[in-house]
Amino acid sequence: AAQIAGGALKLLGTPFRLHGRDPVSGLDCVGLVAAALACLADIPPTPTNYTLRGTYGDRISAFLDAIHFGQISMCPSEYGDILLLRPGPGQDHMAIIVPEGAVHAHAGLARVVLSPLPLPWPIVGHWRYLGE
Repeated sequence: AAQIAGGALKLLGTPFRLHGRDPVSGLDCVGLVAAALACLADIPPTPTNYTLRGTYGDRISAFLDAIHFGQISMCPSEYGDILLLRPGPGQDHMAIIVPEGAVHAHAGLARVVLSPLPLPWPIVGHWRYLGE
């Protein structure tokens, strides 16, 4: 969990780019999660073929399940947890919990940012690394 949170913090300031998977050229929220999880072995391909507006919880869940994350509920967030948020109708967004708050790729600010908790959006999914 500490490695995942540390990986997310290292990406602060990275440019935002829809479908971005490379920290040099830019990341979106899915790319941010994939880059932060680079400390784990055997990461499957991240979900693609999505837009800024849309709900993709099933695809996100399948991706996280494949890398030994378990969906949890009614449990306080811990460092390294991954949240699926709903910032607006028909819009999904991902963030990673770190000691200082949550790291996420902010399209409006055009970069990866750190936001204090609690986040202003409803949590619609919550995953924690279970190990192998």
